[in-house]
Amino acid sequence: MVISLNKKGSSKLLNLILLIKLMLFYKLRKQYLLNNLLYNFINTNDITLILYFSKIKLRML
Repeated sequence: MVISLNKKGSSKLLNLILLIKLMLFYKLRKQYLLNNLLYNFINTNDITLILYFSKIKLRML
């Protein structure tokens, strides 16, 4: 599953939708993890966000 993020940061809503799809894909039901993901989404740039996602993917395997 490949997630493409807008590098210009002009489409935060689209990126948020992609983030939610990613969370649903991995069925992350724990609220603290959801809050952590949303916090990181709002407060980091796209490169850091992508690295954060790769760590989650590794943990889920």
